[in-house]
Amino acid sequence: MLAAMHNSSNAELAMASPPLRAIDSLGDVHLAATTDARCWTLTAEKVTDEPLGQGDVAAKCAAIKSAQQQPSSSPTFHLISTWGDAYGHAAPLHISNSNNTHGDGDGPSDFAALNSLLGVTAYTASVYMTARPLCSYTLEYDNTQENITAITFLVRCPRTFHSIVCILRIRIPDLSSVALLSCTLPAELAELRTLCTSNTALLRATPLGLLSLVLDQRSRSWERWVTQVWVESNQIEGITRLAPADWLMNRLPPARSRELAADPDKLLEQLSSTDVQICHGQNVMAFAARYAAFCFESVALVERARAPAGGLRLKPAARAMVEDRIRFMQSRCCSVQERFAEMRERHRGQINVMFSLIAQKDSKVNRAVAGLNLDVARVAAVDSRTMKTIGVLTLVFLPSTLVTSLWQANVFHLDDGVNGKVYAAVTVAVTAGVFFCWWLYMRYSRRPLSKYENGLGGGVLTTV
Repeated sequence: MLAAMHNSSNAELAMASPPLRAIDSLGDVHLAATTDARCWTLTAEKVTDEPLGQGDVAAKCAAIKSAQQQPSSSPTFHLISTWGDAYGHAAPLHISNSNNTHGDGDGPSDFAALNSLLGVTAYTASVYMTARPLCSYTLEYDNTQENITAITFLVRCPRTFHSIVCILRIRIPDLSSVALLSCTLPAELAELRTLCTSNTALLRATPLGLLSLVLDQRSRSWERWVTQVWVESNQIEGITRLAPADWLMNRLPPARSRELAADPDKLLEQLSSTDVQICHGQNVMAFAARYAAFCFESVALVERARAPAGGLRLKPAARAMVEDRIRFMQSRCCSVQERFAEMRERHRGQINVMFSLIAQKDSKVNRAVAGLNLDVARVAAVDSRTMKTIGVLTLVFLPSTLVTSLWQANVFHLDDGVNGKVYAAVTVAVTAGVFFCWWLYMRYSRRPLSKYENGLGGGVLTTV
């Protein structure tokens, strides 16, 4: 159940809340230098649409306030619409906060006059100063603090950085209402204006039809958005082969498909980008479900507020007209929310597959490096055999060369009969001694490695 923010009386509210024109001085609200708006008025007899320039909004608000003081047999619906967002610098809200230049020049600004008419206070003005979704309402009571005289509904309905702000104030005794409607994108504002023009019967039945029209426009926008994200996800599923062939849209250019398939890192970047949209989509659609429930609550709230004032309740057909529309839009939003949840689960599978592909790629690199190391080991083994062969040949001929050098130096003087025999015997003995020493060296140099390997195999490490 949504909590209502109660106000004791208009006079007490004015004393307790700072003036709205002080908001702009804090730099929290970003407004255009000049006003560019339209006022769409709906009565039981006719529909009028007029442009509003600099100072015209303040004059129009004064005229509406004066007309509301007069008794009326039928409600009047005033919709002031403009484009821009007071929260963003790129497209400021096109309602000026400069002093009114009409008359003596000391009147309230367009922005201050409009918010005064709408019943927006300093704390509810945060609807202008946030990018987060919001739907709430405030109640205004008469001097007896017993009867509700007006209800102000405040809605901020975003999609990424594009928001729709709707502030609707309904006078309970006669259901006369005034609303502000602003959109970041001019195209969305034009779409909402068209919806209002084509649904005059709905707005004549109850001004709460405006909330359902905002839900209508947003549900269409959310459906287009989820379709776009689904196509991106479907393209990635085609690359990773996680979807049946008859499920694929095949809208990705072949060159881009080959590029992503060849480079898992780029595909992971695409996955992350789509995943961000899916996460944000789930958050937005959670608000959509909350906003649909808020619309139902608003209809019931107005009905309850009119009962003590002696106002006539909505006819069943009129109430069904707005509630049926809200119910249908709620169903569409639930479908979009479920699609986002489905894509979230499918996306997790794609991300897991991508990590597996990257791991396989790393494994192939490791295998290639291992193959290179094996080739290096083979070359080193060949070089080792070559060096061993050279060493053996050196050990064979070097002792005889040493003995020959000693014999030629006439160090030993032997008879010719025994000289050759002694030379041969010494040469063989020295060569055998050298080979024996080499054998001992090789045996003891390999012994620690052999003991280490035996220790690993037997579980005991022996040190020599």
